[in-house]
Amino acid sequence: MRIVSSPYGKVCIGSKEALFEQFLTVLCEMCDRIEGRPLRIGLTGGAMPKAFYQWCCEQGATEPFALLTSRCIWSVSDERYVSFDSPDSNFGNADRLFLQPLKVPDTHKMPWPVALPPKQAAAFFSYCWGKRPCHVFDVCFLGMGEDGHTASLFPGSPLLKKPLEVPFAAVEVPHKGWRLTITTLGLAHCQRIVVGVLGGSKSRILGHIFNDAVAPGTYPIQSLKPYAKQVIWCLDEAAAAESFNKTLF
Repeated sequence: MRIVSSPYGKVCIGSKEALFEQFLTVLCEMCDRIEGRPLRIGLTGGAMPKAFYQWCCEQGATEPFALLTSRCIWSVSDERYVSFDSPDSNFGNADRLFLQPLKVPDTHKMPWPVALPPKQAAAFFSYCWGKRPCHVFDVCFLGMGEDGHTASLFPGSPLLKKPLEVPFAAVEVPHKGWRLTITTLGLAHCQRIVVGVLGGSKSRILGHIFNDAVAPGTYPIQSLKPYAKQVIWCLDEAAAAESFNKTLF
């Protein structure tokens, strides 16, 4: 695996399997750092985490997984406004493909309360994690869309135009309906942020993100730049192809 420094944080470039090993390394390192309380984990949605879940389940009941099932509280960094049995539910997929096979107890799961109206759901979720902004995720996993969005922070989002002073919020996304998401304030208070991006279809947009001027309204994932010390990017070779040719290599 190659390790590259960037203005957006540490970048790990390698095979899919090597990146998944890095995900586990981050989780285990945070477990070692934090004592006296459970580790708070925010998973993400999309194809990449599904592949990670499958890979984890194929590893068997090894020591890292025993540690994670006993030490962690599991949630997701954003959620679609659907029931958990929907294939579009980020937490539902995490539960079916990852948490249940690893026998994570229900007491260690904290899904978004999608049965409530959107704004009430976001307010209740914030309350569950604690009243202060520092009570968010110890490790927040994020993906990135081909338009540069992350979590449910899309280009032109009102959450980017006028950031809210809350760690979680509900937002109505054009043509996609209501979403529940971590905000930029929430991201600022995550101890570690891991961004996983796989595939050549993301290469061009990553090239813009790492090499162009910062414009979070256009490329929302650039909102992570102020928190670069907390961020680890995990890219496969195909995704990284255009990201660093101009500036970092």
